[in-house]
Amino acid sequence: MPIYTKDKLNQDILNKVVEYTISSVSDIKKKEIEYINKIEYVYDYHINKLNFDFKQSISALKDYYPKTYDYLILNDLYYQLIMYWYQLIDNRLFLSSFFELNQRIYFLTNPSEDYYDWLPDYLKDGWLKAFGGIVLSYSENDINGTMLIGDPYSRWKSFDLYLPNSRKKAKQAIESLIKKIPYTFIDIEIEDIEKQEKYRTKGFPNLRVMIDCRKPNEDPQEYDLILMCYHYDHRVFWVKDGDFIDGLYEITHPQAMLDEYFLHVFTQKDQEYTRFDFSPWASKL
Repeated sequence: MPIYTKDKLNQDILNKVVEYTISSVSDIKKKEIEYINKIEYVYDYHINKLNFDFKQSISALKDYYPKTYDYLILNDLYYQLIMYWYQLIDNRLFLSSFFELNQRIYFLTNPSEDYYDWLPDYLKDGWLKAFGGIVLSYSENDINGTMLIGDPYSRWKSFDLYLPNSRKKAKQAIESLIKKIPYTFIDIEIEDIEKQEKYRTKGFPNLRVMIDCRKPNEDPQEYDLILMCYHYDHRVFWVKDGDFIDGLYEITHPQAMLDEYFLHVFTQKDQEYTRFDFSPWASKL
């Protein structure tokens, strides 16, 4: 589906899908203010973002992603909020934090800072400290957003959601992964496939999708995923063309790769989309 853009947002406002957008707390209207005051803590993160100077708030990027940082500060960016009412079940107010760049709407995901401690510095003290997570979406909210790194706790999906629908092919992919990445499912080295699958029932696997590089809500035959061992090891992997068996590579310098990838995404405009070449940092497994 098309990436959500400024033009689509304006159309949604005209069609009353979105009530309005704001860049200052003083712009919130009476109806929304009264609702927010009843359950204020739910909206604190989004509302507080409006008080942040964008350039100052992304200073954490400078030491880890200098190319991305230099590009972003050249632009006149500021945080905004989308206000809309969800009326399918009950009349509930939703806020979506975002900034606009090159016609695209970049949504900020709610951060879960208590869950970042074990992640590498270039994530917890860089990207996540600056943003808490960002995704591109196809609608007025960040649900099912892709292409960038969202909040690790709530947005990094289990890798097995991307395996072939065929049980036989999925099992073959898992067997191949475990041979190459012993910590696929758990944080101790158990290579036996049956034991690994048994431990899978106890919770999320260790190997998770950090970046789904596809356009939002699209499922092309060939695509790229960036995976990370979440709790243990923190190795980063590239799944090329959606092939978990023959297209698996380890990323040797993930911080440098991410700087180039972020810049690649941020410099694209409107519906422009080209796949990024991860091969300069990739070693085939």
